[in-house]
Amino acid sequence: MNARRRVRLVLALLILLISLAFLLWGFLPSVRERRIQRFEPGELQVPTPAAVLPGPAAWLPVLRPGS
Repeated sequence: MNARRRVRLVLALLILLISLAFLLWGFLPSVRERRIQRFEPGELQVPTPAAVLPGPAAWLPVLRPGS
């Protein structure tokens, strides 16, 4: 067997083994954890539309010379 071919075969096997290890690792069940976070009712307020939308100047059309 050619030396280059042997190196390519070893690299291919190495890549295959690494990818199979990642595949098996992906199927492992994840760690379940529960976090309890306390908050005040005042933190649940929705922002006003004026705070979210841009000002009226942003709605004006852009006028280009010659159009």
